[in-house]
Amino acid sequence: MKIVVVLLCVATLIRSEKIEKSGTDSPFRAGQLRIFKRLRGAKKVSVPGFPIFSQHLTGAAPPVIRTEYHLTARPWQPLNIEPSKYLDVIEGLCRFSVQLQDAGGAIIDPFLKREHQYATPYFAYAVGTLTAAGRARDLLPSGVKAMEHSTANFAGGRDAIPDQHGEFFIPALTEGVELYAKQVSAETLTRWRERLKRPWREIVRGSLNNWETYKMKGEWLRSTAGLAPREDAIAAIEEAWKIRQRDHFTGDPWWLYHDRSSDPDTLSVEAVGRGNLLALVHFGYDGPSAEQIRSAVEAGTRFTLLLQDPSGQAPANGRTDDHV
Repeated sequence: MKIVVVLLCVATLIRSEKIEKSGTDSPFRAGQLRIFKRLRGAKKVSVPGFPIFSQHLTGAAPPVIRTEYHLTARPWQPLNIEPSKYLDVIEGLCRFSVQLQDAGGAIIDPFLKREHQYATPYFAYAVGTLTAAGRARDLLPSGVKAMEHSTANFAGGRDAIPDQHGEFFIPALTEGVELYAKQVSAETLTRWRERLKRPWREIVRGSLNNWETYKMKGEWLRSTAGLAPREDAIAAIEEAWKIRQRDHFTGDPWWLYHDRSSDPDTLSVEAVGRGNLLALVHFGYDGPSAEQIRSAVEAGTRFTLLLQDPSGQAPANGRTDDHV
């Protein structure tokens, strides 16, 4: 009976909204957001033994909706995982991926039978991380080949980058140059640096969802590495934040990053946009909106702690838990 009552209430709420398609939002997404807003502003009431939300009552919502339910507390100890364990995982991935590298340095997808998106610069970055830490030195030539290939793609511009995924190349290759700086010749390092000075407008595809946060982070890294003018980087970051990226955050009390790029709507890449902007401020971004960005991403990160299970998985992040 309780379940029936709740289902009827929800059905009534859904039917009460006339959902019109607007812009790029689907009717499904519009319905989600309208219901979400109504529930957020509703007061909590009860039928016997089961709390529901009434659309007829008004009043300020609590900062966070609380169910008064919690798991039984158990003693716990931190895992204290050694840093070397993370390198073990990275090395395993690199030793598998190197089997897919062609003579030119590209990582070839075993199913697509071609280089796909940003697999090669990410492989280069991972190998550089290992070798800079004194691990897997036998993989260094393969990492250098991958850097050579991907920096040449970067220098060729948007159409030379696999699947036009230039946004992802900027931060990975910029940090990659730093990782390899003491592991390659001065001539090689200079060549890579010159290739990475191509303006971002000639590199990116221009997607305005979480992809843009890769550009924001990457441009700041390039500016601090002397690969892009500082004033240009700040201008690009500020324009992206004020006009588009700030509005991707849901606001109080969640501050989660809402990508708005899928139909049906999802938060499966929430950690990507928030994580890139968290890295941006961590790397010392000090432009006019720095504190506003920091406040948003730190609030969102704190909120995700309420959603995590003991293994670290968080339902708001979905697949990105495994690769961000």
